[in-house]
Order: sequence, then C-alpha cells, then structure tokens
Amino acid sequence: RKTDMLKAWMLWKQKGDEGMAETIDHCFNIAREMAQRIKSDTSGAWKLVYPVSCTNVCFWYVPPSMRPLDPSTATQDQQQALHNVAPAMKQLMQETGDAMIGFQAVDGHPNFFRIVFASCDTETVEDI
Repeated sequence: RKTDMLKAWMLWKQKGDEGMAETIDHCFNIAREMAQRIKSDTSGAWKLVYPVSCTNVCFWYVPPSMRPLDPSTATQDQQQALHNVAPAMKQLMQETGDAMIGFQAVDGHPNFFRIVFASCDTETVEDI
C-alpha cells in the first residue's frame, strides 16, 4: 500500500540503515526474551504455543483453576475451557485499557494470544 510504503521510507530515511537494523534486532530480541520467560515459567500460568517466528510470540495464559495443564494432552473439556480464556481476557483488557493483544485459534489449537513486536523504539525487556 502506498501510504505504508511512504511511512516506511520516511522512517528508514530518518534512522538510516544502521538505525533500522538496530530497531529490527531489538524487536527480535524482545520477542525471544518474552518466549524465554514463558518457557522458564514454573507456575504453569504461561505456555508457548509455537516457537518464536520473527517477532511473533504465540502463548496461552492458563488460569489457576486449570493448572497444571498440558495443552497437548488436555481433554476436550479442558481445551474448550482454555479456548474461552483468551476472549474473556481480551475483553477485560479492552475494558480496563491495559493492553491490546490479539488472539486466534490455529491448527486445531484452542485460542491463544499472539503478540507481534513491530515497532520497538519505546519497548524494553522490562515492559514484557
């Protein structure tokens, strides 16, 4: 789209090659850090759905009432309960204005959150 390309060109012109490379590397690093934190979680609250792809992190939040839960061996009822978590949380986040993170169901998996780190000029690893 022409308007998107104009914005991209203006950003590149302002940052230069090195600045753009630093921004992109920073986005990748933040995504990897978030995935590592999810993998390292011992509470059972966070589960990684897929390995990080570029700057996309796909994950589930597992409420305390459903822990411990292994999504790969979950019963149909457990999968349905997990499927309902992301829409309910997103609605709450929208009502409170806390965050705007999309969710989706792919390849037969229950709904999961998908966060994309697209512009990381203001984000740090402390923000995740």
